[in-house]
Amino acid sequence: ALPISEAEQALRFHGLLPDDEEALRALIDQHKEFMRKLEEKRSGVKRGVSMGEEILTICHPDSITTIKHWITIIRARFEEVLAWAKQHQQRLAGALAEVISKQELLEALLGWLQWAESTLNEKDQDVIPEELDEVKALIAEHQAFMEEMTRKQPD
Repeated sequence: ALPISEAEQALRFHGLLPDDEEALRALIDQHKEFMRKLEEKRSGVKRGVSMGEEILTICHPDSITTIKHWITIIRARFEEVLAWAKQHQQRLAGALAEVISKQELLEALLGWLQWAESTLNEKDQDVIPEELDEVKALIAEHQAFMEEMTRKQPD
């Protein structure tokens, strides 16, 4: 059983999210379990509200305002905790998507670097031509390569 006050505490004090996929997936799994427990509480909240509404039909008129107030508080606290839980769920999903995106970018950059290294090693094996036009073409090709290297540098 997960009291609403415990759920509030758990959701209020989330620190920084980890930046590795495995840890994020573990947190997402924990949060799914948290959400399941929270949804189990919905029926208890409904029962509490129903009892409050039943009490309203038989209570002293001076108590009506107080009982309505507490019914409102019960509903509002549950909905607030549920909203926080959904926000945290979105935050976790966003962090995971960002980590995966960064991993994909790193893999693409690593592939490109391996290609660039291989290309440079091949070019180092080539004999430098003696024709001026061929040397100019190689210089232009190398300048384009260096510009591409500059574009690929991380921010």
